[in-house]
Order: sequence, then structure tokens, then C-alpha cells
Amino acid sequence: MLENPEDILKKHAAILIPATGRGVITAENYKNLDVKVIIETRSFNVEHRIKRKLHNRGILVIPGLITNGGGMFGSYEEFIASMPGMSKETLNARK
Repeated sequence: MLENPEDILKKHAAILIPATGRGVITAENYKNLDVKVIIETRSFNVEHRIKRKLHNRGILVIPGLITNGGGMFGSYEEFIASMPGMSKETLNARK
């Protein structure tokens, strides 16, 4: 068990997935990271101004827009399908 949740960011790992919310990786803690890849699960897990610094250290940051893209399309399709008068056939015809 970790005494301080921030200590998890000091652990060596190939991939880090900060799935807790905004501003997980900041100017104060990015230097402690020992990872190769960060996969954002939400927008802004990594502060924008830090992304270039991580890149310069050889750490790949995959943004939430990419990792959550399928969810956005699925939500849109569900929204359109729930509209009055919209059938699955009509939705498929619009594609």
C-alpha cells in the first residue's frame, strides 16, 4: 500500500494510464515519471505545457481524444437513434 497516492507516479512502468481526471501529470511531478507511454483516458490528464517536455524525454503521450474516439462515435449513434422518428434503417441510410 502506498502512503501517498502521488508515489505511484514514481514507479517504473512501460505504460501509465492516469484514469483519475484532469491535471494528473503536472509541472511539479512530470520529472518523477519513469514510463515509456502515457495513455490519457480523459482530456487533460497531462497538462498541455508538459507534453512537449515529456516528448523531449522520449515519453509518448496518446491523447484522450484518440483513446476515447470509439466512445464518442458510439454515443453519437445512440443519441441519433434515440431521436423521435429515427429508426435503425434511417440511421443506416444516413451513413
